[in-house]
Amino acid sequence: MTVGKLLLRGRNHESPAPSHVQEHRRRRAGSVRAGIRDPGNLGSLLRSAAAAGADAALLTPGSTDPFAPKVLRSGMGAHFKLPIQQMDWNGIRDLLPGFNFFLAEMEAQLTCWQADLRGKLAIIIGGEAEGAGEGMRSVNPTAVRIPMQANSESLNAAAAGAVLLFEARRQRKA
Repeated sequence: MTVGKLLLRGRNHESPAPSHVQEHRRRRAGSVRAGIRDPGNLGSLLRSAAAAGADAALLTPGSTDPFAPKVLRSGMGAHFKLPIQQMDWNGIRDLLPGFNFFLAEMEAQLTCWQADLRGKLAIIIGGEAEGAGEGMRSVNPTAVRIPMQANSESLNAAAAGAVLLFEARRQRKA
């Protein structure tokens, strides 16, 4: 499964205004959501990103409206703590030079426990049905998987994003 969002994971900070998204190139982590179409998943991902200390959430074209009522309800206030911006992959690449991009990919060889998630990073979470799309290849992501019990099909986008964000937080606090 590939998830289509970009979650930037970094230091804890007070509720930043959306106009501060440009500052994230100096920060350490974020989240990119590519093609997340389910409003409940998007809101849950935003909530997890804020709770894990992400610096921003970047949404690619085709993602659901981050301010739709169901997204707002499931986000539980994350919109006030996390800058959210929609942009294409070229804009993301230009905004985050020097960042390491990690793509949630069910078939990846590298597990999230083996990956070094301590540096400047962006976690890419794609939509369940179509993944993150081919445009994400322009950021040259490292594919990582979440180890799961045998015969498990996959995690939904919100669950996968939460696991990766909190694994990055765990590594940074170790």
